[in-house]
Amino acid sequence: MARFAIAGPDIVHETIDGETVIVNLSNGNYYGLQGSAASIWGLVESGCPADDMQAVLTVRFESTDGAIAADLERFLAELEREGLVVKDSETRSESTPLSSSEDRQPWETPVLEAHQDMQDLLLLDPIHEVDDEKGWPNAPDTPADQ
Repeated sequence: MARFAIAGPDIVHETIDGETVIVNLSNGNYYGLQGSAASIWGLVESGCPADDMQAVLTVRFESTDGAIAADLERFLAELEREGLVVKDSETRSESTPLSSSEDRQPWETPVLEAHQDMQDLLLLDPIHEVDDEKGWPNAPDTPADQ
């Protein structure tokens, strides 16, 4: 079964109060995920096989039109295009437990909110670019001929 995995150490993320924030340290883009999108990210993080994600989401969310399968496929492809996840061929035996269906939420199409407005700041390297006189953030000096 195919799995998706977080694309590497340059992808950092944190979930707070149901919202997931993801930062791609290699290009300075950051992303916001809420609702079903945050749930899908959590499944990727836990190593849930792609084939099992739909079953898990069907238990967690209420959808009468069969949108979960199509939305899941589209969203995973979008995460992969953005370089946030990669297909993972490693096989793992653990499974993601299905949670109770008592508190099912209505299904909403997962949205990847992409932001590029802080690229310059996020791409600065605070470990190597701190200057005693200038402080941080401090972009390295560029030669005058550029």
